[in-house]
Amino acid sequence: MSNNRAERLQKLKSELEIIPAQPWAGIAAWIAKATPIIRNDWPDFLTDFRQVTATPRWSTFPRVGGSESFNRRMDAKENAANAAMAEDTKKNILNFLDGLLVTIPVDHADTALDKVLFLCRRFPVFAHELAKRSRGRPPLEIQDEYDVQFLFLALLRLHFDDVRPEEWTPSYAGSSSRMDFLLKPEDTVIEVKKTRDTLRDKDVGEQLIIDIDRYAQHSNCKTLVCFVFDPERLLDNPRGLEQDLSGNREKISVIVLVSP
Repeated sequence: MSNNRAERLQKLKSELEIIPAQPWAGIAAWIAKATPIIRNDWPDFLTDFRQVTATPRWSTFPRVGGSESFNRRMDAKENAANAAMAEDTKKNILNFLDGLLVTIPVDHADTALDKVLFLCRRFPVFAHELAKRSRGRPPLEIQDEYDVQFLFLALLRLHFDDVRPEEWTPSYAGSSSRMDFLLKPEDTVIEVKKTRDTLRDKDVGEQLIIDIDRYAQHSNCKTLVCFVFDPERLLDNPRGLEQDLSGNREKISVIVLVSP
């Protein structure tokens, strides 16, 4: 898959994430724009795309009686049901786009950074497969950030010989801390976070700002990848978080990636 196709798909996803599910007209306009792109770039997935973007079957509640108060209650129930279906449809479309984004073959990842970003993007698929065990065996569920870090370390060791977990950073503002992973030959640091009810946009952003300042003091940190695993889509504006914090600083290059 060419990088241009991946970039077009990521742009479509970013545009959809900021469109409210209600009114439906905004989503419908996005579908009209996205359909020819999927047809040209991903023809094998066009049928699936059309199915997942199908207009929801809006709810119709039976109306028995005709009082004004009764009709108001029924209208409220219909509106709530329709809004829920629209939200589900938007979520299904986003999940579909995530599925396409993670189809980048690993052998297309040439540089160390490509490989790290590939693992970040594919991690939701990896986590999903762990939770689908058969033969009555309990699923391998990811409970918290430590589970994500544990599994991500195992994936890193498949691609890199020298992975150093919990490397200390130099003292900064009177204290030091441990970075999650250091790829020393590649001068790359990876910070892993998992969202939860008490760790959303504001808190994640504040933590990453502190991490960026600290890691910039480490002599082997030329590139910092901040991977935020958000399986429940708790972040209100994941693309905004990526754009605000990614970029070249005085000493390091920072890439923030939220997935899915």
